[in-house]
Amino acid sequence: MVKGGVDATGENIRICGRGILDGGDYARFKGPTKYPVNLVNCTKAIVEGIIIRDSWCWTLVPSGCDGVRISNVKLVASRCENSDGIDIVNCTRVVVEDSFVRTDDDCISPKGMNRGDGRAVEDMLVTRCVLWTDRAHIWRFGAECQAKAMRNIVSKDIDVLHFQDAWFGDGPMVVTLQPAEEMPMENITFENIRINGEGQKILLEVRPQVTRWAKLQTPGMVRNCLFKDIVFTGDSKGVVGAIVVSGPDAVHSVENVRFENIMRYGMPIIKDSPEVHVTGHTSGIVFVGAPSGTAGDR
Repeated sequence: MVKGGVDATGENIRICGRGILDGGDYARFKGPTKYPVNLVNCTKAIVEGIIIRDSWCWTLVPSGCDGVRISNVKLVASRCENSDGIDIVNCTRVVVEDSFVRTDDDCISPKGMNRGDGRAVEDMLVTRCVLWTDRAHIWRFGAECQAKAMRNIVSKDIDVLHFQDAWFGDGPMVVTLQPAEEMPMENITFENIRINGEGQKILLEVRPQVTRWAKLQTPGMVRNCLFKDIVFTGDSKGVVGAIVVSGPDAVHSVENVRFENIMRYGMPIIKDSPEVHVTGHTSGIVFVGAPSGTAGDR
């Protein structure tokens, strides 16, 4: 066990092993490094095989990096508020694979921060992971949007064990795409996702909006998204597991979003389902039911 954090900058960096990086001795925002694993301006960085426990804030944060692989990492960081799991900040070519993430706050959250270069968040893959949040979203894209774009991001073959209840607005949900500050969010895919529901109201939200962290008080826009082979099971009381799609105006619209084989308690969600709420400035919003004989298949 190592009590502390890791700062890394440079090329060909590897943080690996079978031990524990432990932050439990540090108060919120009072750790020895900014984040337990803090990768800044790295090229070809690997984080592999370690356990990260009890973060004092965001946990594993690549910032301004190109070529990052996070593999077989177990992250248990639900001790204090703002303990996001993996925040990809203005990075390109990032892979998160074969990992477990349990957090107090958001599990996977691409961000655009005030780095000065406005670098896009792009070419990101999250695959074969198990995710759990105690208080917030599983995926939150766009809470911070100081980036040229967020694009070409794929999440596939994921198990979601737990997420908090939600409400219409800024409440927790499995996926929220909420670009602000004129930022385009495009070519986003969620595929083969298995979700354990516990009565939560919202499953997926696609809605450009001004978040509290936005410097420019304007929304962004969403283009070309695919949600495919998503199975939502668990507590089926009431109308839960909603899908919300909304474009605030003609400039900040939502376009070309396809929902394919979205199963809620064994039944397909289609455009006329009571769980579907499509409002405002949207176009090309398509719902396709499960092919015959495939309902609930992995």
